[in-house]
Amino acid sequence: SEWEYAIRAGSSTAFYPSDGNDGSITCTDTSPMDPNLDQIGWFGGNNGASGTPEWGTKPVGLKEANAWGVYDMSGNVLEWTWDWYGTYPSGDMSTPAVDPSGLASAFNRALRGGSWDHNASFCRSGYRSNSAPGVRVSGIGFRLSRSLLFP
Repeated sequence: SEWEYAIRAGSSTAFYPSDGNDGSITCTDTSPMDPNLDQIGWFGGNNGASGTPEWGTKPVGLKEANAWGVYDMSGNVLEWTWDWYGTYPSGDMSTPAVDPSGLASAFNRALRGGSWDHNASFCRSGYRSNSAPGVRVSGIGFRLSRSLLFP
């Protein structure tokens, strides 16, 4: 859930809002192109489209950042997270769900954020997928992060 907290940057919409982008999802496929996602991420609807570079990953920072200045969390590459993939426990706004604990025998890590070849629906802030840690494909990557401790 730390990853989702970081991408949302205080929002609760499908995508994080930016200038001229209310964060809603208008198309769940690659066509027609979702204009809100187009402002913040590379996905199957705008990657390799007319006037854009060829299919594949793109350098960070070509699209708009979220409210906390973090770039490319929707699309570009699915991001490995530290979490083992598991089912979320039940919860609501008064008792929110916590990270799935996974199992000692779990084999898959959670992947978040969608990829350059995904439909818009796979790039939503709350989307999760999973894969075994040893898998290597062009649509999966990771983000270096650091915990900050304040006195």
